[in-house]
Amino acid sequence: MRIIEKIIIITILGLFLISCTGKSEQEELNIVKIENIFDGIRTAFLDQDFDTFMSFYHEDYLHNGDVKANEMINWQIRRISYSNIEFSDFEYDFNNDLCTVSFLLRLIGEDSSITFVEPTENGNISYFINEAGTWKIWGNQEYESTVGYTLTINSTPSGAKIFLDDLFIHQVSPATLNYLSTGEHLLRLYKEGYNEVEIPVNIPDDYFVDIPLTEPLYPIPVFLMSSPDNEQHYNSPDFPIEGLIRLKISEHDSYTVFDNDEYTLTIDCQDRIYPCASGSINQMIRIKSGINFIQFRATSLSGNTGYKNFVVYGDF
Repeated sequence: MRIIEKIIIITILGLFLISCTGKSEQEELNIVKIENIFDGIRTAFLDQDFDTFMSFYHEDYLHNGDVKANEMINWQIRRISYSNIEFSDFEYDFNNDLCTVSFLLRLIGEDSSITFVEPTENGNISYFINEAGTWKIWGNQEYESTVGYTLTINSTPSGAKIFLDDLFIHQVSPATLNYLSTGEHLLRLYKEGYNEVEIPVNIPDDYFVDIPLTEPLYPIPVFLMSSPDNEQHYNSPDFPIEGLIRLKISEHDSYTVFDNDEYTLTIDCQDRIYPCASGSINQMIRIKSGINFIQFRATSLSGNTGYKNFVVYGDF
């Protein structure tokens, strides 16, 4: 009899607590699940782990005309200007398997920060859907235009990789970038076989650029590499790269000293810029198990771009 009395008392206390919060037990559980998503978003943003970031999105995400692929680019652009993100003042509005989350979003950079009242100002991570017990970011499912400052980029020919402030944003021209912060940004375009172009853009004054790409002329940077060899197999993730950059004066293998002090190393679409005093390359890089696509790229002071591609296999 005492056990039954205890169960009754516990049940009454539980009902009392639920009545105090105004939320059912299921709603409380759903809130915890959604809060875990925001925790995951913050960690992924700090780590620049955009694959994990986008795992919280539904495959059919749509918000003001943006689909999931656009969202990844939008957040990468935000990460260029802001290194931290904070959420506060959450409120939840459940409607069956849908939930709208209101909150304050604060993006924090080295010199400035900005706060948004969500979902009023953006709303791109305010709308959720529950499928089989799993909550995903769903968007408002509307086709309206996006908000914020935009930059439309065109090139001739098209298909040039777009870099903003030295970050490849997984877009090729033509493209429209959203959520750009005000001020000056560095825009680079590169298409294999053409010269890399770098120009400053000032947001919001510059909202459209059309860049002609030119083919390189002699003297052209060339890579004389002792490591790697193409299709080389290596048994460690720590991989040495060694060689020289020279300027090829003509097609008859006449060389001179490379006149720039940096080159770009691309590993599986991730660009890194390294110094190269007198054209000397001597770095240790990290490769992954399996196939690694590596490109060396350099541009002379006269604006001519040369490159060399390698495939390296990590056997570990």
